[in-house]
Amino acid sequence: MNELSDFEVAREVWKGAIDLQKHFNDILFRLRSFFFLFLAAAATFGSKTSDPAALGFPEDLLLVTPALGIYILDRFYYHLLLVGAVHAARRVEVRYPALRLSEVIREANVSSTILFARRGRQKVTLFYAVPIVAAVVLLSRGALGGRAWGAGAVTAVAFAAIETIKGALESRRFALRSGD
Repeated sequence: MNELSDFEVAREVWKGAIDLQKHFNDILFRLRSFFFLFLAAAATFGSKTSDPAALGFPEDLLLVTPALGIYILDRFYYHLLLVGAVHAARRVEVRYPALRLSEVIREANVSSTILFARRGRQKVTLFYAVPIVAAVVLLSRGALGGRAWGAGAVTAVAFAAIETIKGALESRRFALRSGD
C-alpha cells in the first residue's frame, strides 16, 4: 500500500482549503454583483414612478432595505466562511512554509488601506456603505422620484448611517479571535 507522506497529506488539505477560498470568493463576487444590480433596479424604479410624491420616507427606504440584507449576508456569513477557509490553509502553511499563498495574500490585504479601512471586514463594510449611504441621500433629496425630505431628516439619516458604519467597523463582536 502506497502511504502518503505528511507533506503530501498536508498539501491535499491545503489544496482543499484553497478550493474553498475560491468557492467563497466566487459567491461573494456574485453577491456583490447582485447588490449593484439591485441598487440599479431600485434607482430605476424610483426614477420611473409616475407620481413624484408617491414614495415617502418609509417607502423609499424600503428600496434600500434588501441591499442591507445582502450586506449582512456577505459580511456576517460568507465573509466569515471565507476567513475560516483562509485560517485552515494558514494552519498548514505554518507547518509547511513552501505552501505560503494564504499568508502572503493576507499580508498584502492588511498592508493596504482604503480610506480608513485596513482589515478585510472593514473593507467589506466600506464597499457596501458608500453606495447605500449615497442611495439614501439621493432618495432623501427626491432625486430618484421620492419626495424631498427636510434638511433635518437628511442630516439625521446621514448621521445615523455614519454612526452605524463606524460602529460596524469598530465592532469586535463578530470578529474571529485571530482576525481576518
